[in-house]
Amino acid sequence: QTPHSDDEMKWKSFISTASFATMPSFRNSDKVLGEILTRSKVVALVGASKNTSRASNEVLGLLLRYGYKVIPVNPGLANLNESVHGQKVYASLEDVSKEYSIDMVDIFRRSEEAG
Repeated sequence: QTPHSDDEMKWKSFISTASFATMPSFRNSDKVLGEILTRSKVVALVGASKNTSRASNEVLGLLLRYGYKVIPVNPGLANLNESVHGQKVYASLEDVSKEYSIDMVDIFRRSEEAG
């Protein structure tokens, strides 16, 4: 399945802007980001949301369309046995690690809340 051209534009935008928001002097090169995304197969997405207007929801869907195994992490949704984009939501990274070997963690939380 080939992603749509709109998805490709979003993906290129996502890759070109990916960096550490709290570290303005640090920015991964496109090459490094490409290597990380090529090697990663299982992504835990912390701060997953069912709200389609949130970036975490859009990125989760985009990663799924590109063939990644994406595990949403949100304790509130997990306690309600919810799913996001058809994926079971877990309460914590510790819970995810009991079932999956995580290659990459994508965090959609404020820095002070991310630990």
